[in-house]
Amino acid sequence: MRSPFAYAATDLAPSNRADTSKRVALEVVDKRRTIVEAIDRTQLFAALPPEARVFLAERAEIRRYKQGELVGSQGTGRGAMFCVVSGRLRGIKYSPEGRRLIYMHLDPGQWAGFYWAEDDGTAVMDTEAAEPSVCVLIAGDVLAIAGRRWPALYERLYRELLRRTRPLYGVMELCVAHPLRVRVALTLLNLLETHQRETPTGIRLDISVSQSELAAMSFCSRQHLNKVLRVWASQGIVDNVGPKEILVKNVDALRQEARQSGFAG
Repeated sequence: MRSPFAYAATDLAPSNRADTSKRVALEVVDKRRTIVEAIDRTQLFAALPPEARVFLAERAEIRRYKQGELVGSQGTGRGAMFCVVSGRLRGIKYSPEGRRLIYMHLDPGQWAGFYWAEDDGTAVMDTEAAEPSVCVLIAGDVLAIAGRRWPALYERLYRELLRRTRPLYGVMELCVAHPLRVRVALTLLNLLETHQRETPTGIRLDISVSQSELAAMSFCSRQHLNKVLRVWASQGIVDNVGPKEILVKNVDALRQEARQSGFAG
């Protein structure tokens, strides 16, 4: 009896088979190039010897995620480190009341997954695709083998974890010791650093961020965020606050709000 899998290849005309083979070969080359570039371009792996980077690249994989799809779930065991190739990811936790709190955004070229890729602990937060995204993944088991062969990888991971953990103390201070408008100002300024577009009337946030998402990033409710934005709109600091767009008309005033925290220069 003929295998049903055979039809996919043998029922094609010879020219179609050749075109399909060529297309598949090109896709393999593109995936390989994407993985190698993601590994070679990050400081985390750049200092490793070439054979270590080849080891990681040969065992990495590419995955695509739909908007809202989970890349990793809080409480799950050893998973993978991942690099954003295209799109955008966000790290999320939930309050006891179920309110979403966004701890981070990951843009193309950024890596995450350090905490739950290497030890026997669990993921510290959910990570989901904020928009359709493509990621390079390196499994935790692969990282463990690479770390034993090339201990410099552990040193790099250790330094990166220190760099990422330190700002969490700032987040705790902001939530405890500073008013909401300071947190919102810092959130907007951080987003504008990498996502801004100059317009004749001000600086537009050049990514789609809903007010619910902005509230989650500022660790507040949408209702409290709206109060801050309304005051700023009356003062000419922000304007045109649509469902998913914000125009900053007075960046200096926003920086002045943020300086109250000591986290903005």
